[in-house]
Amino acid sequence: MSTSATLWRMVFAATALSAASSGFAQYSFTKIVDHSSAIPDGSGSFTALYGAFAGEGMVGFYGGGDGQQGAYLWDGAGLTRIADKTTNSPGTSSPFTQFNLSNGAILDGRAYIYAIHDLGASGNATGIYGFDPSGGGTLSTITRRGQAFPSGGGTVNSVTNVYGGGGRLHFGYTRSSNFNNGVFSYDGATLQTTIPEVDFSDSRSEGISAGPTSTDGAAFVIRSSSTISYYDGATFTDIALEGQQIPGQAINFPGFGNYTAPRLTGDDVYFTLNHSGTFGIYHVGVDGEDLSLVANTSTFAPNGHTFSFFGELTADNDRLVFYARTSDNGFGLYSYEDGAIALIIDEAFDPFDGRTVGTIALGDEGLNGDDLAFRVNFTNGTQAIYYTNLAAIPEPASWGVMLGAVAVGTLCRRRRRAAV
Repeated sequence: MSTSATLWRMVFAATALSAASSGFAQYSFTKIVDHSSAIPDGSGSFTALYGAFAGEGMVGFYGGGDGQQGAYLWDGAGLTRIADKTTNSPGTSSPFTQFNLSNGAILDGRAYIYAIHDLGASGNATGIYGFDPSGGGTLSTITRRGQAFPSGGGTVNSVTNVYGGGGRLHFGYTRSSNFNNGVFSYDGATLQTTIPEVDFSDSRSEGISAGPTSTDGAAFVIRSSSTISYYDGATFTDIALEGQQIPGQAINFPGFGNYTAPRLTGDDVYFTLNHSGTFGIYHVGVDGEDLSLVANTSTFAPNGHTFSFFGELTADNDRLVFYARTSDNGFGLYSYEDGAIALIIDEAFDPFDGRTVGTIALGDEGLNGDDLAFRVNFTNGTQAIYYTNLAAIPEPASWGVMLGAVAVGTLCRRRRRAAV
C-alpha cells in the first residue's frame, strides 16, 4: 500500500473516531441523588428533583416527595437537609412555606438559599439563609423581610435570588420605607449595600429590582427588557442594548427580558437570544466591546450536526457551560472555553444505571470553579442529579480531530517534498 493511501486511511480513521466519540465524554460522573435516595430528615424517597448548584466539591439542590419539599446538600460523602417545610425560619416559630427551586449558591464551605416563610396577616417574608454543614449543620439568616438595614434607615421589604462568585454573594432588595431598590453584597461575614438605591424613575430600576443575574467578586451584571449592564464595584456600564445589530445577522437585538439571564465570568459576559427563528449565544466584554457570536444555528456541534436551540447558561472560571439541542433532535451540555466548544455529555452517552437520557437541566449556579452539577430527566420518568469536575482534558471527539490534523499535515509535507 502507498504511503499516501496509508495516510488517507489515517485521516479516515481519525474522522471516524471523532464521530464515534461524539456521544461519549471523558468526565467521571458521580450520582448525588435520584428517586431511590431517602429524603434526609424526612420520610420515603425523593420523587421530584429541581435545580442544583455546585462549588468546593459540594452540591446543593432542591427536591421533595410525598408532600415534602426542601433544600439539601451533598458534601462528597452523603446528603444533609438544609431546610424543608418543617424547618422554622431562624429566630421565629414560622416554618418555611416555599423555596426558589432553581437558585442557590455555595461560598466558603457554606450553602445559601432563597426561601419564604409565612408572617400570617402580614403576608410572606422572602429571605436569604446560609447553612454551615460543619458541626452538625447550622442554618442562619443573612437577611429577610422586616430586618433592619446594616447601614440603618429602615427595614428590608423583600430580596431577590442569590448569586455567588469571586468570594462574594450578591442579591437585590427593596427597602420598606420608600420601596427603592438596591443590591446587597455578602462576603461570608458582613452584609452591605453596594450601589446607590434607585426608584422606579431610574432607567436601571427594572434590572436592579430583579437583582443581579450573575456575579464575580465585587462585580455583577443585571438585565432589563432593553439593556444588559455591568457593575464593576463602582460604576455601571451598559454593554448590550436593544436595537444593537446582532453579530452575523442583518437584524437587531429586540431586547433581553425574555431570554436566558446573562452570565458573568471575569471580563466576559454571555447571553442567549431565542427570537423569531434567530437562536444564538453571544459574548460581550465588560467594557461593552467585542460583541461577538459564540454559536448559532449555523454552528456545528461536536456531534457533526448544527445547533438548533440554546437553553440554560452557567459560567465561572473563564468557562461557559450551556444546554443546547441539535438539528438531528439531539441535545447535550457543552463547554465554551478559549474560543472552542467541547462536549460534556449528550443524549447518546448513557452511563446512568442503564437508563436513557430524556433531557438535561442546568441551574443558575450549576458551575462553580471546575465543579459542575446538573439534573438528568430519564425517559422512564425518573430523575437524578450528577456532579463532575471539569478538568482541562481534551474531549475524545477532539482527539480524532487532532489525529486527523497530524495525518493531513504529514501528507502535505510528503507531497511538498515529492514535488521538489
